[in-house]
Amino acid sequence: MKKLDNKTKLFIVKIIIFILLLVLLLVLVNINYNNSQRKKALHDTISDITTLNEKQNFSIDKITLYSSASSINNEFNRNAWNLDVYQYTDIALYISGKSDDQQANTVTEFYIDNIRFNDLQTGSTSLYYKNLLEFGRFNKNTDNLITDKLDFAVVDDSTISYETPHVHSTLSEPVTLEYVNLVQSNAEITDIENPLIYDGSLIKRIGVNASSLNCNLSFKVHIKNALGENHIANVNIPIILEDTANSKSITDGHISNELTSKIYFQYQK
Repeated sequence: MKKLDNKTKLFIVKIIIFILLLVLLLVLVNINYNNSQRKKALHDTISDITTLNEKQNFSIDKITLYSSASSINNEFNRNAWNLDVYQYTDIALYISGKSDDQQANTVTEFYIDNIRFNDLQTGSTSLYYKNLLEFGRFNKNTDNLITDKLDFAVVDDSTISYETPHVHSTLSEPVTLEYVNLVQSNAEITDIENPLIYDGSLIKRIGVNASSLNCNLSFKVHIKNALGENHIANVNIPIILEDTANSKSITDGHISNELTSKIYFQYQK
């Protein structure tokens, strides 16, 4: 076999070095390109998040809850009262817009849907629109039952009747709902020598554990503003009727609390 001369060997070494340098260059170019693409993707993501945050205009600032119980009397005899006993929780949602643009804060469409009742042990639940003027009093207006979706009329007139579901275009008043749980039908109360009081004490008198009525209520709130932008909030409300840590129970008559963690509406592209 013929040996390679030094000149040929040097040429081959140069070729190998050239190929290695070329491969290294291609690797570096690929790395730089990928880094550039990642930076662009990150920049686009940050821009999208910034835009969405700027559009995150509406928020539920607080939720007020008032819980008690009442009943519908079926019949009375000398030995017992026969009652349908209901536990109810009135809910007030305080919603606001934070944009400097009045049109962005002006509501043109408002509705609630996707209602869920979770973790309830006792009873049969439903959700209603609540007349603001009757907040804290048992109502259960069947005309305002929310079966799947409830559209609210958007109004500007502050003198409109509170009997039907509506919101003000400026969200100047809370949105009010009534959670109702039919705890027991045809419940009999035999200690008729004690007066019948229509409040949370009924739960104790029919022998139901208040903690079994705790429930996690969830639903979605949808808003469209005057700019045609759609916003949605996922609302989760714990209906807690026995708070042993604070020695509070609906069986004392009523229980109330306030949720102050803000719930932000998400802008829908």
